Amino acid sequence: MRGKGNKERIVPISIEGRKMLYKFGARHQFDLIFSTAHGGKLSYNNMRRDLNGLMKKLGIELDGSFHCLS
Repeated sequence: MRGKGNKERIVPISIEGRKMLYKFGARHQFDLIFSTAHGGKLSYNNMRRDLNGLMKKLGIELDGSFHCLS
């Protein structure tokens, strides 16, 4: 995966996580694991909107960027 500055990014995942993603992918009708309801690619703006909505619903008062989760 390539990230900011075209740097290669490696996302570690456990064996259990791989098994779960494999099982999910076998039942999923789209090519993407994380997709829109119609199978398209998720956009950053839509993901940020959903994150902000979830944080508001949970009563979490943070900026709402994905980096605040680390």
